[in-house]
Amino acid sequence: MKETFYIIFFIIFFCIVRNDVAAQCAMAIDVDGNVYNTVKIGEQCWMKENLKTTHFSDGSAINEMQDSALWVNTSLTHAPAMSYYDNNIQNNFTYGALYNWYAVTDKRNLCPTGWHVPSNDEFQILSDYLGGDDISGSHLKDITLWSVSNSGNDNSSGFTALPAGLRYHNGGFYGLGENGDFWSSTGGSSRAWNRSLFYRNPSADRFHDYEEDGLSVRCVGD
Repeated sequence: MKETFYIIFFIIFFCIVRNDVAAQCAMAIDVDGNVYNTVKIGEQCWMKENLKTTHFSDGSAINEMQDSALWVNTSLTHAPAMSYYDNNIQNNFTYGALYNWYAVTDKRNLCPTGWHVPSNDEFQILSDYLGGDDISGSHLKDITLWSVSNSGNDNSSGFTALPAGLRYHNGGFYGLGENGDFWSSTGGSSRAWNRSLFYRNPSADRFHDYEEDGLSVRCVGD
């Protein structure tokens, strides 16, 4: 009887532990060795930090383009590229890097193994889970780094969206502290969809940006 009790207890304990682990998301680690905290929102696993990698998952380097003329020229070459806001690598530690869409859709995979750049539909699932596009932005945003004009941020999702700004297709930078723009993998006709958060609004808006724009990337679990 005692042995049977211990066996049943072990099975129940194992099931509880297994379910608890299943309810969590594993940490993401890119090929550069950067470790990203993650969060489960609904049935999706998301990185809680902006991507920082300088290499694709196969180890190939992503070209850092500081020169604005070279950045603009990717509209012709379709070359994958990245940069840091204001070409200042110090911004990478907090805000991550900015990538053009050619890097996002490169077959060598920008995200760590087991993760991918979300499609527009996957972003929509996230937004709908948090109440819809009109209000989900306030549930996604970090509560410390955004402009004080948007004091309604609560980061109740744990996503911790950062106002990393962006790099326009003309090579200029804009919006650090005010904008957070995240690429999706969905695009076409020289533009691609992204999710845009702005410090004055509680929404998570869908925009069609130039493929040469440099935006943040958040990866979602496979």
